[in-house]
Amino acid sequence: DIINSITTNSILNDYSIAFNFKTDYVQPQPGNNDQIFRYWINNNIYEINIGGYINGVNYTGQVFAFPSGGTFDYSSGQTYNDGVWHTAVIIKNNSNNLLETYVDGTLSSTFTETPNVGTLEIEAGGDFAHHYEGNIDNLSIWSKTLSQQEIQQYINCPPNGSESDLVGYWNFEEGSGTTAFDLTSNGNDGTINGATYSTDVPLQNCCTPNPIALQPADQGVNIGDDANFSFTDNLTGASYQWQMDSGTGFTNLSNAGQF
Repeated sequence: DIINSITTNSILNDYSIAFNFKTDYVQPQPGNNDQIFRYWINNNIYEINIGGYINGVNYTGQVFAFPSGGTFDYSSGQTYNDGVWHTAVIIKNNSNNLLETYVDGTLSSTFTETPNVGTLEIEAGGDFAHHYEGNIDNLSIWSKTLSQQEIQQYINCPPNGSESDLVGYWNFEEGSGTTAFDLTSNGNDGTINGATYSTDVPLQNCCTPNPIALQPADQGVNIGDDANFSFTDNLTGASYQWQMDSGTGFTNLSNAGQF
């Protein structure tokens, strides 16, 4: 089951590809690459595999982006076919010709290849000979190399589609039908061929961009039996809980809420 080829219609120099994946599949024999994605730039094919057979060595359960031509420089040896959600980020930096794969923020593999600039096309689920058996979610393609800070950020919380340098983003939350909609304004929709939707999704922790870092000091005032008071702030969607000192401790007031 695959998501048919999506053409991004963007000429990419440096780029990043990020997504969540989960699988417990084990290759039945060496050489059966379990392709999560394959993509093309200038008709040069790339594979993003979990497991594979390179230069006579079988890398079962390991994750790497593999160019059609290049030198395999490094493998962490860590396996990820453990039935747990992971985040993979593939980064291509044309200044040093490195194609790097990070999983959960840790470097998984590197390849050195020749510079390659062009339009990126991508296909999810592998080809008809090398199917990916597992789940994928939150696929995004960027026209830049993501920084370590950005990698950590998107591990916790995926993009929303409006970020700069975001070429395409698919969260696969349609629930039915055969179209995977691009949530950016670029309109790079994909066609689903045989894959099914699942309610098994990765956990997300989308914190507010400006969390409270300092607890304000307690203030008290004697207001007598009846009083009206108000205040203003510049927060968005903040909630407040009004409390009263009952002599044995503070109790919440029933009419407290969001203001």
